[in-house]
Amino acid sequence: MTKPSFLIIGAAKSATTNLHALLCAHPHVFAPEQKELWYFARDHLYQRGMSWYLDFFKETAPDQITGESSTGYSMHGRHPHASERIAQDLPDARLIYIVRHPLDRLESSWKTDTYLGITEKLTFATAIRDDADRWADPGLYWKQINLYRRFFPDERILVLFFDEYKRDPVTHIQRCYEFLGIDAGFAPDNRKRNQNASSRYRSLPGWFQKAVRNPLFLGVYRAMPYGSQRHARKALLKFFNQSRRFIGRNVEAPVWTDESRKWAANYYREDAAAFLEFYGKPRDYWDLDAPVAATGQGSA
Repeated sequence: MTKPSFLIIGAAKSATTNLHALLCAHPHVFAPEQKELWYFARDHLYQRGMSWYLDFFKETAPDQITGESSTGYSMHGRHPHASERIAQDLPDARLIYIVRHPLDRLESSWKTDTYLGITEKLTFATAIRDDADRWADPGLYWKQINLYRRFFPDERILVLFFDEYKRDPVTHIQRCYEFLGIDAGFAPDNRKRNQNASSRYRSLPGWFQKAVRNPLFLGVYRAMPYGSQRHARKALLKFFNQSRRFIGRNVEAPVWTDESRKWAANYYREDAAAFLEFYGKPRDYWDLDAPVAATGQGSA
């Protein structure tokens, strides 16, 4: 069976959806219908075995390479075994890692979780510190990438920067094509693709959020075969898209306090400096110390 030859490992909220879509637009790339498989991150999925995982790639043509994109592969705080599992099961894979300003990424992650109802009864300033593994840890890019550099040589890891990618996605996706050894002259059409779909997120009404988190609903969902789960997710997504135009409202950006901003800047400072230096960026490429009023709210 065909094994994936590449993985987009993150970072979450850094245009991975757009990157994945443009990468898969290449005629010599096959990817499963489902963007994020999370196989190497989640224990209950990994226990299903490689035959289950490889079944997603069975339609790969002889002249195609294949891969997948799961942002959970760069969330070591919550999924500590992903890098070792990937190295063990896909030792020849090439890795693509796209990163953005750590504080913007943190804001965007919070907005997404607010949309999903996860942040209910939580405050941003408190939660990012009390549950750093969920929200803050994925922005420790030097920590995350070094977990892979233990197993993969640097020439098989491609790092992209969100702001540069956003300005010229086609040029950067062609870098990815070249990195993967396929025709880099192919130019995908990016006119109708969103750079980051969560910029359109709206919060659903509280009754709906509570319904989908109900233990009875979750029990039924988890008991479904995986294919049925995919159909269920599609149906829910269709309902989300139809209902939010009538009952949704824009999700507000999280509110920074001086204290929480200082904490986050110090949390990321050393890691960001090492990461930027290694990948050839100036130390001030990301300003971690801008006053709260001057930072904006980030972009989802």
